Amino acid sequence: QNASRKAMEVNRLDLNEGEEYHEFLARLLAWLEEYRVEKIDALGQNVDFDRSFISAQIPELGRLLGHRYLRDSQRLACAYNDLTRLKTGKPAFENLGLSDLRKTLGIEGSQEHRALDDALDAARVYKALLERIDTI
Repeated sequence: QNASRKAMEVNRLDLNEGEEYHEFLARLLAWLEEYRVEKIDALGQNVDFDRSFISAQIPELGRLLGHRYLRDSQRLACAYNDLTRLKTGKPAFENLGLSDLRKTLGIEGSQEHRALDDALDAARVYKALLERIDTI
């Protein structure tokens, strides 16, 4: 309801195709209870944005996102850049966007701006960065 038309187009979303918020929330809370989810250790790209968005829009879910255990491929890439800058004088990545990181790391792409594809790409980027850190 608060998303811009451009954001909806970029993400190929249509509010008319979604379910009502109260229906979604009931299903989500039932799922969390069924699987006894007490905490979510998130991994993503620019996770602070996602956490703040989720906390604002779905407070019941936001409370489960811990601050200490968030893993962020963008932050890790920034730290990787710092390490390579110390060793070589230049960063490994010119841009820290998810598609830029994926391409630079040679990771085959998924469809951009789709939640599941972006989440999987962020996990692949994070893993690739972890595997490369000791080679700097």
